[in-house]
Amino acid sequence: MASEVGYGHPGNWSSYNKRYCKPCVPDPEHTDSGVTIGIGYDCGQVSSQKIINDWNGYIPLQQAQRLAATAGLKKFAALNESNKMQDIIIPIEVALRQWYEKKLPYWAKETARIYPNIINLHPYEQTCLISLVFNRGTSFDGDRRKEMKDLVAATNLDDDKAMGKLFRDMKRLWPDTRGLQIRRDLEADFIEMVDSPIPPEDELNLVV
Repeated sequence: MASEVGYGHPGNWSSYNKRYCKPCVPDPEHTDSGVTIGIGYDCGQVSSQKIINDWNGYIPLQQAQRLAATAGLKKFAALNESNKMQDIIIPIEVALRQWYEKKLPYWAKETARIYPNIINLHPYEQTCLISLVFNRGTSFDGDRRKEMKDLVAATNLDDDKAMGKLFRDMKRLWPDTRGLQIRRDLEADFIEMVDSPIPPEDELNLVV
């Protein structure tokens, strides 16, 4: 989640409040991003009906319908539309509620579908896998998905070294996108940490 909106001390949510509380398109030149809202919710990757289902009740229905019209749009086509929607503002409190109630449970379930041994992994590893699938989706097709596919065997064996290496190997896909390079390294760092108990106050239990 932090990687999606630039969360970090000491500014905390300052990056979100400055850059992401309105529809935007992160790096349209180097990525296939669509109109993005809330905590990394990419309208370019989902159907119009899903956008309405996911956001109705969190923002006015009329705004959800406007965003739904951008379903499937990516890069500069999406940027052009996002520029027309700067009156739509999603406060961080709303974005977080939508993330925890809608987005996180969905992507946890999708991650468990392609990496079924996730239930037996350390919570740090579970978190990094969900982060990866949220960022990249569930496809294993093609050379660009080689590391995603190879992670099945690595997760089945709970091989932290192999998992970490595969996360880092993915950086080949984004040689000019520093944010994604940093994100994969940080995820690998967490995976490679020595497994240790998580304090109860830091646990987040999801039913998937």
